[in-house]
This record gives sequence, structure tokens and C-alpha cells, in this order.
Amino acid sequence: MRSCATPSPELYARARRLPAEALDVWEHAIRDLLPPGPSIRRVLDLGCGTARFSALLREIYGVPVVGVDPSLRMLAQRGQSVDGLARFVAAHAEALPLDSASVDLVFLSMVYHHLRADDAVAEIARVLGAGGRVIVRNPTRETAGAFEYMRFFPEALALDLERMPARAALVAAFEARGLAGRSHRIVMHPFATSYAEYFTKVSARALSSLQAISDEPLARGLAAFERHCRRAADQAIYEQVEMFLFSR
Repeated sequence: MRSCATPSPELYARARRLPAEALDVWEHAIRDLLPPGPSIRRVLDLGCGTARFSALLREIYGVPVVGVDPSLRMLAQRGQSVDGLARFVAAHAEALPLDSASVDLVFLSMVYHHLRADDAVAEIARVLGAGGRVIVRNPTRETAGAFEYMRFFPEALALDLERMPARAALVAAFEARGLAGRSHRIVMHPFATSYAEYFTKVSARALSSLQAISDEPLARGLAAFERHCRRAADQAIYEQVEMFLFSR
């Protein structure tokens, strides 16, 4: 499922943890995009990683959640807080160990660009029941360059511009499987409370685009990024994250 492995799931869990403010933003964004209702009886958190969203999905929809990710090491970092709220399975998006028409909502967060899209979307369509929905939370080529830190890592930006889906291509992939695009919006995600925290999170190299570049451009970029963060006015940093809703 993922094109580059996270070297330390423990570090990933710390660096990508969703603080209370971010959880609140995403709870409201998800509820607004797709309110809970009786038609949603089972949710698949696909590419759940360390289960950052699994408990939130359980809280929003009040139904069983299945988390699927190919990495046992990532799943091991999910924390005890989600145990009992969701069931977790190690598997690939392109071969889901779920019955056909067995879920009503598939949620993908920051994982679509790691997938073999045609195979994964075919599997998503297979496991969705009648009237099923899909929420995709992912950058596209149109927003890949909007992340402030990316200006210091041109090699990583070039990689993202190559691997991120174009907005129209992402929509077309789902519509080709009978899943119509219903909504698209950009959510301002609170990433860090200060530039000091921003540098700490980026320098942890928990972002897959930074894992994929070599050490020399990473070190050069980090040095320039640190200088930028030291000079910047102390303020919270928000990032643009796109959300798509599809349905049968």
C-alpha cells in the first residue's frame, strides 16, 4: 500500500499525532461533509497507520470501525485508547480481507497517493454496500506546493508533484467505478502551534516525501528551514488538506 516505509513507527506516532485542536477541526469537517445517519452501519479506515482517525470515526458515527494497514509495526503504535473501539487487520488496499458490500463508509487519510489506484478503488467499490460513501483526505498536485516547508525541499516537492494525483484524475478514478463525486473542499488543518514546533515536526522526517529524498538534500533543506523558523514570527501554522466525498 505504501511506497516508502516509515523507518520508526514510534517516531511517526509522535510526530503525526493529532492534538485536540486538530481533532476538533476534523470532527467538524467530517460531520459537515457526511453527517451520521442510520445508513452508516460499518466504517473502514483504510490505510489507518497508527489509527489517528479510527477512534474519531467511531465517535462520530457510533458504529463498528475496521482499520486496515499493511504494516504491523504501524498498527502496533495505535495505542490502547482505540482498543475495543475498532478492529484492526494487516492487509493491502488492493486485496481487502472484507466481504463484498460489507461496509457503508470507506475513509482514506493521506494514503491515496501510496496506492495502486485502479486496483485499490476497485476493491473499495467491491466492499461498499448500496448507497455507500467514500471520504478521501489527501493532497493533490494542485495543493502539494502549498505546504510552507516544501519550499526548502525542492527534491521532495518534485516527488510529490509526480506522485500526487491531479484533482480531476482522483475524481475520475472513483467515477470509473460507479462512485460519483459529491463534494470537494479544502480544510485548514492546524499542524503546529509555533514555528519551533513546526521545525521539530518536519525535522522528525515522519513525512513520506522527506523519507524518500537522500540525506544530503534533506540536511541542506533542514538547515535553511531552521533559519526560516527562527526568523518567523511566533504563530500557529495551518496547512491545506483536501477532502473529497464520493457515493454510489
